[in-house]
Amino acid sequence: MNETVKLKTDKIVTVPRGDLLTRDEAAEMFGTTTTTLAAMASRGEITRYRGNGDTTFYRKSELEKAFSL
Repeated sequence: MNETVKLKTDKIVTVPRGDLLTRDEAAEMFGTTTTTLAAMASRGEITRYRGNGDTTFYRKSELEKAFSL
């Protein structure tokens, strides 16, 4: 199943739902904080996606590369 999400730039993309993590899920999985994830997105190190409403998502595959797992 896919999820339609918006990039920070408001570009709409479709991403496999299994590759998306909420902000809290990503922080827990990668042993970091939501503040660190937001800072990384602000610096352009990772991409922040917005789902319906105000939910923030990150791609698991992108985080694995960023955290070198």
